[in-house]
Amino acid sequence: MKRPALIASLCLALALLGGAWFLSSYERVDARVWVGPSPAARANPYLAATRFLERVGIESSLATGIEALGELPPGAALWLPAGRAGFSPSQLGELQVWINNGGHAIVEPEPARSQDLLLDKYGIARVEAQHSPAARTVPVDLPGAAAPIVVSRVAGPVLAPKRLQPDALASDPDAPWLASFAVGAGRLTAISGMQRFHNRSIGLHDNAELLRQVVTLSPASGRLLIVRPPDHLPLWDWLRQHALPSLVAAAVLLLLGLARAAPRFGPLQTADTPQRRQLLEHIHAVGRFRWARGGRLGLLEAARAVCQRQITAMLPRLAQLPDEQRHLELARQIGIDESSIAAAFHGHPHTTRDFVHMVATLASIHARTGSRRSSTIAQRRKA
Repeated sequence: MKRPALIASLCLALALLGGAWFLSSYERVDARVWVGPSPAARANPYLAATRFLERVGIESSLATGIEALGELPPGAALWLPAGRAGFSPSQLGELQVWINNGGHAIVEPEPARSQDLLLDKYGIARVEAQHSPAARTVPVDLPGAAAPIVVSRVAGPVLAPKRLQPDALASDPDAPWLASFAVGAGRLTAISGMQRFHNRSIGLHDNAELLRQVVTLSPASGRLLIVRPPDHLPLWDWLRQHALPSLVAAAVLLLLGLARAAPRFGPLQTADTPQRRQLLEHIHAVGRFRWARGGRLGLLEAARAVCQRQITAMLPRLAQLPDEQRHLELARQIGIDESSIAAAFHGHPHTTRDFVHMVATLASIHARTGSRRSSTIAQRRKA
């Protein structure tokens, strides 16, 4: 057998042996993978609790606020988690009337440092827990239960009834966290730590059984309404229920402002292309600035210096003469009055007219001495 064929045969044999070993050593099985809560569970933290109660024959539903209180029969149960600061005094008064007429209110106490109008009306005080026990469970034995149960230990305020005497009580170990009272024809049950009934906790230990026993403390409780506090609503739902007039007023003001500002808008106009200024415009601007800042004498001295340099360059013989002789000779050569030349070089301007006259004389001297020099050079070239 040739060498390449031998190598291919060995590789095939090894692959077959490896496949046989893998199939004999491993097997395909199903495994559970946590994929997170469903959208319904994220929107309703008590979804698992409501489904459990429905399986044991207790109709349950979720609502926001206690506006649906009038739809409940007197013997139904009402579940009120913490966060009831949004309830008005009139709504709490209707709730008290409903309890006295045979309703069963299952209330989670507000934190010890917060106000709880409902429990305060019945004289149920709340105290902060002094310590947090290491045990994760706590036994509960409610009246009428077939056997004691074990539920999750959850931190929360301790109940301290002052006026009413509870006929069902659960403590940890001497700190009551569940107390149920007979109020008129109905019942009020305060239970601290309703987190044990959330979706992730309802299946631990006997938490679900505790919920069933609490709901059935009132024998007529065949229906449970879980009331979600208003501040747990999505933002737009909360605004719609509690701030609708403010939203309408803000929208009207916005429309009025837009209607007032709309006529100001029109077709877009192209901006003119900025033109570049000429050098003479910059010189004029500099002169106006110096003039406005009291610099007229500086401008005059600069003009005199320029004119003097012109005379020195073009007529060097005149530059060596005294002032009077230079002015006389210059007046004879360029045809300007001697007194005007003397005033231009040595006078002091008292008015704007004097200043303009002096500068104009200096400009004429500068121009004529230059042209005279040019004409002299041209005549020499012709000769």
